[in-house]
Amino acid sequence: MVFHANQAFFNKKCGVNALMRLPNEVIISILQKLSIPDLLLTCQLQNIRFHTLAKKVLVQKLVKTKDCHLRLCFDQENHWRFTVDFKFTKATQTRLAFTPVKPVSVRMYNSKLLRRPILHKASLVGPDFVVENPYLVHNLIRSPLSLDIKETGLHQHHYAQGAFLAYQITKTPENMVKARAGERWVEPLGFECSFDFLSQTKKMMQRVFDTLHNKPVRRQIDGVSFTASARLPQTSKSYAVAEIGGLWQKKFHYGTSDKNTNNTLLPILGGLIAQ
Repeated sequence: MVFHANQAFFNKKCGVNALMRLPNEVIISILQKLSIPDLLLTCQLQNIRFHTLAKKVLVQKLVKTKDCHLRLCFDQENHWRFTVDFKFTKATQTRLAFTPVKPVSVRMYNSKLLRRPILHKASLVGPDFVVENPYLVHNLIRSPLSLDIKETGLHQHHYAQGAFLAYQITKTPENMVKARAGERWVEPLGFECSFDFLSQTKKMMQRVFDTLHNKPVRRQIDGVSFTASARLPQTSKSYAVAEIGGLWQKKFHYGTSDKNTNNTLLPILGGLIAQ
């Protein structure tokens, strides 16, 4: 009984109640000293005031830093794999929007003999994420997300966790050689999610297993915003997995009108298409 009385006294004098008396400017100054993983955990607090201020500081940090990226990992048949880094571009009170660090287009294949390509992993990378946080989920996607690449044009998919993925599909350019039938060129355009999507925490049982198998996992950021399967060389026009950035964009994809149209069709917050 004495313990509970002392605990209540401590919480009242030095806990959340004491912090609640501080002005917002002081709390923001304290939150700015936290790393991005710590801010994500603070966003999970039930206190509305701390939750709101933590999101505000998190957005400020994502705007200022160029090192923290959202890395999406795609795969088809465990054979064609690539990753694309997305940078933070826009936010509202509830949602965040990301666009690729560099324009990139990747060859995928639509065939009855092949499974659809999938987005199987999404994670934050950067200096603050060199070592995996014991409380935050490493892979933000709970189950693989299927991509429909049969029809050309702009595609936007809304997934169960409140995430939106937008990508453009075109057929193989006339002056390029197909690697196989059903080839499609897929260009990721944007990714949207909620604050809760980025700040997912591990369940207690998962943390227990991680503690029992205590092996530090390093997540170095290598400075490369795009990686492709080494199975097919990028330098070969006949067998390339992808053409990175400007050359493909300049020669094979965008005319003047196409480029302007593409800019207006980028995803906006809420998963809608800009009119």
